[in-house]
Amino acid sequence: MTAARDEPVDAEVVEEPRTEIEWPEIEPPPGWWQRLPRWRRHDDEPPEAPGAQVVQLHKAPPAPVPLTVERAPSKARAVVARVTDRGLPAPRQVAVSAGWWARTLAQIVPWLPVLIVKELRPILRGIGRVASWWARIVAVKHLFEAAKKAEGNKHSADMKAAHKAQASRVVVSIAIVLAVVGVTWWQLVVHPWAVAGVGVALLALFDLIGRAGRPAEEQVFLPTGPIVEGIPLSSLRAEIARSFEEQGIEATIAMPHPAEHGWTVDYHTRAAVEDEHLRQVERDLNVRRNGITQIMERGRAAVGTLHVMLRDPLARVVDSPDPGELSIYQPLPLGVTASGQEWTEHLLRTHFTVIGASQSGKSSCFWQFTDVLRRCPEQELDAIDLTEGPAFGASRRAFRQRAFDEESALRVLTEAVALCKTRNAELNRLAEDDDTPDDYDEKWQPTPAEPQRTVLIDEFARVAENKDLLPLVEYLLRYGAKAAVTVGIAGQGATLADFGTSVVRGQVMLKVMFACGRDDVLWLFGKDARNSGYRPDLLEPANGASINDAGKCYVMSSMSRTAEPRRAYRLEQAEVRRRDRELGSRDRADVMTIDAVEVPPALGAVEAAFRAADDPERMATKELLAWLRAGGLELDEQALADRLRPTGLRPRDKRWRPTPGANAVRGYYLADVQAAIRRLS
Repeated sequence: MTAARDEPVDAEVVEEPRTEIEWPEIEPPPGWWQRLPRWRRHDDEPPEAPGAQVVQLHKAPPAPVPLTVERAPSKARAVVARVTDRGLPAPRQVAVSAGWWARTLAQIVPWLPVLIVKELRPILRGIGRVASWWARIVAVKHLFEAAKKAEGNKHSADMKAAHKAQASRVVVSIAIVLAVVGVTWWQLVVHPWAVAGVGVALLALFDLIGRAGRPAEEQVFLPTGPIVEGIPLSSLRAEIARSFEEQGIEATIAMPHPAEHGWTVDYHTRAAVEDEHLRQVERDLNVRRNGITQIMERGRAAVGTLHVMLRDPLARVVDSPDPGELSIYQPLPLGVTASGQEWTEHLLRTHFTVIGASQSGKSSCFWQFTDVLRRCPEQELDAIDLTEGPAFGASRRAFRQRAFDEESALRVLTEAVALCKTRNAELNRLAEDDDTPDDYDEKWQPTPAEPQRTVLIDEFARVAENKDLLPLVEYLLRYGAKAAVTVGIAGQGATLADFGTSVVRGQVMLKVMFACGRDDVLWLFGKDARNSGYRPDLLEPANGASINDAGKCYVMSSMSRTAEPRRAYRLEQAEVRRRDRELGSRDRADVMTIDAVEVPPALGAVEAAFRAADDPERMATKELLAWLRAGGLELDEQALADRLRPTGLRPRDKRWRPTPGANAVRGYYLADVQAAIRRLS
């Protein structure tokens, strides 16, 4: 018998041919090392003597090793063993494999977000449909509608049953949700792969539900790049429809109609199309910035029209034409619209405001307002500018009186409030008089003898800071329109801090906004109007030699109900001065003199002296006496005061310096002279 191979190497071997001793074999416990190959040399075997059997003896046999039974290796250990049994791949093979995986992932990974987003929309739509369906089940609207139709005790009983059914369904829904969450959590711990499979199946189901009822229509999309004239109208329609669909808006797009500068596209949708959606459509069509505007139909809330303009219809600056004689009872021209029509507005008994940043075209528009109003014989103008700017200097003959300080502004506004109260009292008297015709107009009808008075206020923020002036403006805004005493406000901002009161936002019926800030638009126009396309915050004022969007504006009034942009007529200061000299003075004192109002000789002489001096705002007493002497009336200071006292005209206590360094003087104001003549009329 051959001895075991794994005998100790250092044991002494004694060969005895006569005897044979056999020791029991001790098998080592099985282990992974048994699978490792064992190598031995040929001379490891002991030589055998001829005719004799070899017996291996141990001088000191080892102690017997107890037998141990080990479990079979696990699957994981088997996998590790198979991997460790393999030899390492060659470096070139590793490099080739790594390059292939890198190229494959580089092609797949960038498209994963696109695929996820593309598939996520129908999945979310399916989830929404299921949630909406379940909400309708829980709401039990049919039970409540049936209960509303019932009468008497049956109504109460049916309502109670409907509430009970609704409550029970809510409880069942909550129980189902809790049960699903609990089972999912338990299965996630025990069988995570099964939960993942069920989740994938549910996503597929939601995807099918979301895609149901939405037939895929063959559409022809535009190539990459901006759209151009002459493209197929069906392609333009398909591109707009795709843009709406990608934004989550279900809309029916009509076939576009060619227009002068682009196209008009009608649409119908149940969702609100806001300004952010229009800006996205601009990017999808790759048209010019602010090239798409929206016109909503007031009679049909779900119908609108998109104006897609390839070219800017307001790019050309239009100079103010000479309108000739006008009337306050007709719409007055102010500019042009994007559709090519003349922009006109009704200013009869209408408060208005013009807002714009510096270099936006606001001053030119304000001059246009002044020019058209002064041409109306039923209109008179006052002006207030506490910054002493040039807004009212170039057209100074158009105004009855101008105020450049707080005291003068207080006088102008006080007179306007007094006129408003007088006219409202007269309207009240007519309403109470039985002899008044039943069809009389309850509002003041301006005439050349009793014209509409409009107080133009530039840089209104300075007036809003004054606690004495702001209440008077608020009174005129609230009660002046019916009495034909209106206010025209201009400023660089349109927030509560700029106006000082929210009355302006509610009482001003004509709002014109040039390039300004986002907060100005939100406060004056409102969020809904901004979302509907009123975006003067997208306009850019002039910058150096570039006019940008200077002169362009958005208008909200009774005649301008859409977000169509407009451009005010350009009226430069040199043209304003020329027209002012040509039209001459239109103050009410001249009108009263022409109408042969009888005034005392002294008052008439003072009025003539002011007119000969080119209607200055004020005149020192010594200077006035010199003008009177030149006209043939010799009076001293006391005699002049005595003759004017019956008319209520007297010099003011306020003193001023005619020139720097000169002594302060007192004198008479043109506004006081005109007021005295009006009192006599």
